[in-house]
Amino acid sequence: EKGECWPSQSTIAKTLGIARQNTNVRIKRLLAYRWRGHPIVTADRIRDPSGSLRTIYRINPESGLIVG
Repeated sequence: EKGECWPSQSTIAKTLGIARQNTNVRIKRLLAYRWRGHPIVTADRIRDPSGSLRTIYRINPESGLIVG
């Protein structure tokens, strides 16, 4: 709904059918990609209530990208 998700690298790897070590390459490419001069996805690092570091990925609504 808000265009946010916070999957682990292992979850991303399993979903894409790739090794976990390759997820960083794919994520960096996606974060670097621009559509009409705007990023499709952004990432922010935050600490969750337990103190663990998490990355929240946000889909830019201007991109028109729909995941589902």
